[in-house]
Amino acid sequence: GGTVKGAGGTSIGTLDALSADSVTIKLTDGKLIAIPRTSIAAEAGGGGKIALTAAQLDELVKAQLQAEPKAQ
Repeated sequence: GGTVKGAGGTSIGTLDALSADSVTIKLTDGKLIAIPRTSIAAEAGGGGKIALTAAQLDELVKAQLQAEPKAQ
């Protein structure tokens, strides 16, 4: 996938998957985060840019991990 840049223009990861309503980004640390498709703007070369900082993304990752059902 193309490179995804954060609010500061720094690479935060790559596009991993697209669906009708969300985009999954593989962050530079290997974690996957799903964000609404409306939260990313396409850039030349197949990448994108989001209006979140790395710290904000980290908080989203934590929230998504806590929301996932635990394996029993």
